[in-house]
Parts: sequence; C-alpha cells; structure tokens
Amino acid sequence: MLSETDARYVRVAFAPLTVVAGPRAATILALVAEGRLPQPPYELDGEAYVPRDYLALLDEAGSAESLRALFEARFVVAADTYGRVAGPDELDDAWFAFMEGLPYALLVEATPENMVRVERLADAVERLLDAPDPDDARWANRLRARVEHLAALTRPGTALDRARSGGPLLRDTFVADVRRDHPQAFDDGDRE
Repeated sequence: MLSETDARYVRVAFAPLTVVAGPRAATILALVAEGRLPQPPYELDGEAYVPRDYLALLDEAGSAESLRALFEARFVVAADTYGRVAGPDELDDAWFAFMEGLPYALLVEATPENMVRVERLADAVERLLDAPDPDDARWANRLRARVEHLAALTRPGTALDRARSGGPLLRDTFVADVRRDHPQAFDDGDRE
C-alpha cells in the first residue's frame, strides 16, 4: 500500500497504463495478465501506473513474443560495452527483474542498457568508498561524477519499492547516503 506522499509521487511521475496504451489498452492489459509483459510498478485505486515509455521496448520488438530476444540482445551488448558478465544466469536474472517491473519503478528509462549502467556505476562508487580519500581532488571528482550519473539514471522510489527490494534501494545507498557521508565531494563543483 502506498502512503499519500508516495501516491502523489506516482501520480506525477507515472501515468495510468490505460492512458499510456491508448487504443491498445485491452490488448496490453491482457498481455500483462498473461505474464508476457512486465508487471506495472504501481497500482492506485485499482489502476496500473507505468512510466510513459513503458511500451517502448515492446514497440521496438514488434511483439510480446520477440520481447525477450530483443531485451537479451541489448543487455549483452551493454554488458560487453561496460565490462559486465552476461551469461545465461545473468540474462535470466535481468529478464526476471525486468518482468517483475521494478526497473520501471526505479530507473528513469527502464532499458537493458540502463540496468547494466546502474550496476556498473554502483560498483564503481563502492570501489571508491572502499578506499576513501576525501582530501584528494581526483577521488572526490570521480566520486561526484559517478554518483551524479547514477542519480540521473535512477528515480527516488517509494517505501513500497524498498519493501519489494527487501531494503534500501541502490539510489539510497549509492546516491543519498554517499552525498550525506561525503558532502565535501559535492559542495563546490570540480576541484583541481
């Protein structure tokens, strides 16, 4: 159940699936019910809410039957580009996460590429935090750049998202907490 604050956020940041789908709403709702399209990330007053680009990958694939092949092809290219592993287990995990709809709640654009990017950026922030050197301008600049890039790719999320994820969101840990714990890296722009 969404709090009133979270419900307001969802109404502003997302749209009813019937509005996004337009004249094909009945077909899209049937595909979702059959588990052939990702679950909408939110429900308010009995209506599914999705980001406005919810159907972009389906439209690119041309059909629900072609969706997984397109998703995996793009994920593999992104993984190769960003130095991530994209074996059968990783592809299955990414696909099932995508179909559960959480990337639609947490990413500004829920693409396979952004799923890979945010994981890579989170890893990069974590490595920087493993050897903090806040007095080093290069360290601070790298941290800020990665955190700001991560912030640009992710949404703030809701308490429901945190419950579904089983704890803090990636954005909580690698954006909000890092900004709070290392304000010197964010307070005055690029350092020399």
